[in-house]
Amino acid sequence: MKQKKNPFKKFIVIFLAIVTIALLVVFLKDILFKIFSFQKNNDQEGAANFLKEKGFIGVLLIVLIESLQMIAVFLPTEFIQMSACIAYPPLLAILICLFGVFVGASVIYLLVHLFKFDGNAMFANNAKQIEDIAKRKKSNQGVQSLMLLLFFLPVLPIGAICYFGSSTKISYWRYLIVSLLGVLPSILSSLFIGEMIKYFLRLNISIVWLVLIVILAMIILFIIIFTIMDRLFFKEGRGTPNSVLYSVFKKMASFISKRTGKIEFDTREIEKIQGPYLLLTNHPSFFDVFYLTDKLYPQRFALVLNRDFFRKKINNHLLRQMGVIPKKLFSPDFETIRLIIKSVKQGFPVIMCPEGRLSVDGVNYKSTLETGKLIKKLEIPVVLVTINGAYLSKPKWRKKFMRAPIKIETKRILNKEQINLLSYEEIDNIIDESLSYNDFAYAKKENIIYKNNQKAKGLDKVFYRCPKCHHEHVMQTNGNIIYCKECNFTLEIDDNYSFKENEMKFSNIHDYYKWMYGYEKDNLDLVTNKMSVPVKVKKLSIKNKKFDERGKGTCYLDENGFRFIGKMKNDEEFFIPYNNLHALPFAIGKEFECYNDEFLYYVYPLDYKDNSTKWSLIVDVINQNNLK
Repeated sequence: MKQKKNPFKKFIVIFLAIVTIALLVVFLKDILFKIFSFQKNNDQEGAANFLKEKGFIGVLLIVLIESLQMIAVFLPTEFIQMSACIAYPPLLAILICLFGVFVGASVIYLLVHLFKFDGNAMFANNAKQIEDIAKRKKSNQGVQSLMLLLFFLPVLPIGAICYFGSSTKISYWRYLIVSLLGVLPSILSSLFIGEMIKYFLRLNISIVWLVLIVILAMIILFIIIFTIMDRLFFKEGRGTPNSVLYSVFKKMASFISKRTGKIEFDTREIEKIQGPYLLLTNHPSFFDVFYLTDKLYPQRFALVLNRDFFRKKINNHLLRQMGVIPKKLFSPDFETIRLIIKSVKQGFPVIMCPEGRLSVDGVNYKSTLETGKLIKKLEIPVVLVTINGAYLSKPKWRKKFMRAPIKIETKRILNKEQINLLSYEEIDNIIDESLSYNDFAYAKKENIIYKNNQKAKGLDKVFYRCPKCHHEHVMQTNGNIIYCKECNFTLEIDDNYSFKENEMKFSNIHDYYKWMYGYEKDNLDLVTNKMSVPVKVKKLSIKNKKFDERGKGTCYLDENGFRFIGKMKNDEEFFIPYNNLHALPFAIGKEFECYNDEFLYYVYPLDYKDNSTKWSLIVDVINQNNLK
């Protein structure tokens, strides 16, 4: 049962936020900017005299700002620490910052113990993260060691850690010493950055270089600290979703989710499930896994992702450390099955996208073969969810986001008993039916308005054939309009992402794509009209990058299957029959791809950019209608 929010606590946070921002403005305007001007002119004497004039007021401002930031936990304290290290001599700056931490930590301890202020409830997300980290520590070494560990993790604000420490039975003096020791590395790093800023200003070096150096230094520092913490404290979770890396991934997922739209997801039915389960979702956008990871936390999932993400050594190491499972798209992959079963036995739920590829037209593809067999083998509950609105927010053919409402719905939950009574085919049919969606119908029903004057941009690489004159490679876009340069057939997109009235009676993008599908089905004759296209090829080994190759050649589709003939290091030819070519996933306007043995081929048509869409669609037509 969810606790009611206390409006008084909310008022405290807002009040402290306003006060802190006001103090920051005063400090920046009256002190820091003046210091910058002295530093830029290399006027050390002027800077020293200015600080002497400000005296106690400047010091008081820094102490108040830092302590308020800790109490409200809404801004990182590093900002004011860095400012202090720029404005004051190094030793004095360190002492001032430590005194600010002393005041903030003491006030937090007083609020918790004397006034029974529940800071953990106010900042629930941070409290959950701390609780999660405490559970996954290698051993229970006491509150002090846990607090020191938390201070070294860059994902948590100092104030949240102090609220956690205050809520335990630790004595005030132990708590205070740990807080001051824990924050010291942050102050020293702020001192380093502050000194670098002074140095750059004195030499009139562009501040851009400083920003780049600081970012690089912070990344290196983060990697070092993260590696040490992972090896010392989180050995048990390594290689599973209990890895500390999953916490970092969750942070990234939250960041992306909040910036792509308002996401609604009622997870109460899912939370009732006891033990591991398989969550199957539709795949309208690249960020679907981020949305689910964010909204279902603190549950941790084994994610099944395209094996291509694992090819780089660093990616392979990081993904496997957090229990992510690789999968060859539309090809048998026995490691995938083995790792899914292993994750389930360890007690982790698993997330999969059974379509295996992103939607191109705002509706779902059929699920991949063997999904029903996998479900029967796992013998765990299956949750079927649909993500609505994510396709139109960021379809694969458009580069930019349109921030919009995204709704995730739990369509059906199959328990073990139900699964045992169903056949493979019945399970596959339930999946396809449950994951069915139409983003255009959703946008119309919810009356979602997409205020953008470039809604058609990118669609010329999807629609390779004009529905009126039937010519290929003739469609172009301009703003919200897509038109044929041969016959001037025109479609205009309205604010709901539907087409305005047109002579072909197309309601939306899906209608147009469905027309192309039907046209190819009715006119396809690979016996007499073998398809071919000149291509560039990247031949990528899924096991060792040293075996990667590049080359050129020609791809063919005939009544038997897909064939490539080309020149790599040696002349090369391979053939994939249709019973092994279940789909050609593709990147809009760039390439289509397929696996052959232990190699992944990225195939780039050399003539028209929309040929990647055409070849993918025709392979779908052949497979779904047994046309050969």
